[in-house]
Amino acid sequence: MIPILLIMVIAPIFGALLSLVLPGKFSSDITKIVSGAVLALAIISLYIASTSGLSALSVSFAYINSLNVGFGLSVTQITILLVIMTSVIFFAASFVGNYFIGRNDTFYNFIFLIIEASTLGVFLSSNLFLFFLFWEISEVGMFFIIFLYGGIDRKYASMKFIIYSIFSSLLLLIGIMLLYFYSAPHTFSISSLQSSAINMPHGIEALTFILLLVGFMVKVPIFPLHGWLPDAHTQAPAPGSMILAGVLLKFGGYGLILTFAIMHGIASSYAIYLAILFAFSSIYGAIVAIRKKNLKRMVAFTSIADMGIIAFALIAMNHLGTIGGTYAMVGHGFAISLLFMLAGMFDKEYGTLQISKITGVGKWSSKAAYFFVFAVFAAIGIPLTAGFIGDVLLFLGTTGTFGIFGILPAISIIIVGAYLFWVIERSIFSEQKDADQQNGYMDSTVVAAAAILAIATLALGIFPFIFANLHL
Repeated sequence: MIPILLIMVIAPIFGALLSLVLPGKFSSDITKIVSGAVLALAIISLYIASTSGLSALSVSFAYINSLNVGFGLSVTQITILLVIMTSVIFFAASFVGNYFIGRNDTFYNFIFLIIEASTLGVFLSSNLFLFFLFWEISEVGMFFIIFLYGGIDRKYASMKFIIYSIFSSLLLLIGIMLLYFYSAPHTFSISSLQSSAINMPHGIEALTFILLLVGFMVKVPIFPLHGWLPDAHTQAPAPGSMILAGVLLKFGGYGLILTFAIMHGIASSYAIYLAILFAFSSIYGAIVAIRKKNLKRMVAFTSIADMGIIAFALIAMNHLGTIGGTYAMVGHGFAISLLFMLAGMFDKEYGTLQISKITGVGKWSSKAAYFFVFAVFAAIGIPLTAGFIGDVLLFLGTTGTFGIFGILPAISIIIVGAYLFWVIERSIFSEQKDADQQNGYMDSTVVAAAAILAIATLALGIFPFIFANLHL
């Protein structure tokens, strides 16, 4: 069988190199074509997994035999969802590069495609060696996106982002090395570690668990390790925020899934304490969000609230909690990407991110108003959206483990939802209209990107059985 997963990872790298070789006027077109091809391959992979089984897609090669390190790519019921999410968001973001960054910026498109390749690599890696390698490439790429193409305070935000990233990566590297050296035989294989990690000495097991847990919590992010996120989102260009919030935050969520699966025993021992922390982080993010006057910072803190709920579901460590948390990550990825893109558009057209000054959007552009309202509905998880399916599944999972307290993080959904509806009333349907906003024009590339994200949100909300019926 054709190694589709390998082609998915290699195609963006090839496209990135091609964009450097060909004249700059082709740069953005190459990005759109490659991202579209990756999305098509992801859909084909989903079809193969549904008909022939997930194992039919696996590919592996020997790499460093003496260290038992291989190059392996595979999908699970969880990662195929994340791959679909990633390919959709990158495809949507590829349309708005020229609008937000500038016409055919070759280096931007090069970095964009490298990040896409490495992001897919994180979710497809069947061993922690490749996982960490792709993780690092994605982080460095995002640093350059913020540093080179961000707002006025981009240097501060990018340095804060990379410092937190280095801290997180260092913890993860030590934790992964401990897993490797205390497994018998030594291995980075994720599937093998799930059975061998239980034999680690108790002290080493506890240390490894803490290192991995904290490292991934930085990326979720979980309070109090969230300090990098609001600045990074506020200063990143809109496509960068789409990728950062829509995809890269899911590195942390996926990492928690791996940690709880590999170290299930010790994770179970601390589940109640972690559940309290994750629930608090969610409610904290919601409360801080409603105090923010800057639209991007407000949306950034809603991400903290949503990802706290997802982490809460994952620590329930049952099938419904894990699948529900994953589905919620996908729904959140689509909705938050759409919100950040629209926030970037408002900043560009209104010249401000202050919510009080973004008024009369409905009078300026009815399309912008419709998409913003839809994004809010998707973010709070109304029926027929992917977020609704995710919320139903994850709360079934959390109540199965924590009883009635399993719905505690729903408080943050109520808080954020109420505030977002106020923002709709204040900015979208207000009669006041900025005097400079007279053209009533929403750029066609933004419309296309918004439509892609909206269609994906509805597709996964209406047809969840596509993923439920995957052959394991």
